[in-house]
Amino acid sequence: MVFSRNAAFFIPAVPAVLNHQEFFGWTGLKILAIIIVGTMIVIIGTAIVVDFSFYKLEKQSQPENKQ
Repeated sequence: MVFSRNAAFFIPAVPAVLNHQEFFGWTGLKILAIIIVGTMIVIIGTAIVVDFSFYKLEKQSQPENKQ
């Protein structure tokens, strides 16, 4: 049921790929590599920011021992 509703999103992509056969060669592989590397950079950057944020929140929530 979900796939039947989302099929309309993929219909415009098919003629675009068929009109540009170079996407099936090195150009397509380069574009795919750029997309994958960019996605990994965003995922790693997000993980670092979230980890740093949790570290700061955890550090703020701990009471300081002043002796």
